Amino acid sequence: MQITPQLLGENTDLQQIQAGARLTVGKRISSRAFLTYARSLRGLHHEVILLEYDQSDRLSWIISRNEDRSFALDFRVRHSF
Repeated sequence: MQITPQLLGENTDLQQIQAGARLTVGKRISSRAFLTYARSLRGLHHEVILLEYDQSDRLSWIISRNEDRSFALDFRVRHSF
């Protein structure tokens, strides 16, 4: 579990920036899968959910639901030199 301070704002105007915090909780759900949940503590319903899965020692994928409720699927391939 982690609480991270945040500065929220859509532009660089210092009067528009608001302080806040984000709560992040992670849990290993198997030897190859890790689940992360992050949420703004300002009362806004900004939350991110990530599921990271190690398919093998070289290949892993991440599915996420982002703050705007869109989904993404990312693949990672590890390469040794």
